[in-house]
Amino acid sequence: MQTVSPYQVIKASGEKEDFSEEKIVKSLAASGMNVDTAAQTLDYLKRHVKPGITTHEIFGQVSGYLKETSRRDYINYGLKRAFMRLGPSGHPFERYMGDLLEKFGYETQVSVSLGGECVTHEIDCIAVKGDQTSFIECKYHNAPGTKTDVQVVMYTYARFLDIE
Repeated sequence: MQTVSPYQVIKASGEKEDFSEEKIVKSLAASGMNVDTAAQTLDYLKRHVKPGITTHEIFGQVSGYLKETSRRDYINYGLKRAFMRLGPSGHPFERYMGDLLEKFGYETQVSVSLGGECVTHEIDCIAVKGDQTSFIECKYHNAPGTKTDVQVVMYTYARFLDIE
């Protein structure tokens, strides 16, 4: 049996890694938090880290602290998990992305079938603004720790080449 050091964290994937203040600060900054609030949040979290703490528990500790101290930061920090609750399929996320782009002046279509030179392709979102047309492949993950591999990017590029 492997001994867990007092500062090891169990990730959503089950992998263990050392607790990293740098990763926490990076996560807080990515949510738009200012430096002072991030430092205070990290200080709070360091007092609550325990051996074998999970990333889910860290998220809960940070969220609980922010809920009490900064509603704006609490909402922004929880945004990623809110997206995960959109459902098991990616279609609601595709619709959300289309709606979001419309707020920025794009005309959008979601779930469009386009014939390519070789096959017909399902395009998640087409966004048009002026003379620019963008084909958007939305990758929705509803579980923490899920990543999109480079092969998916290559496959998407090949689809684009077939359509153009």
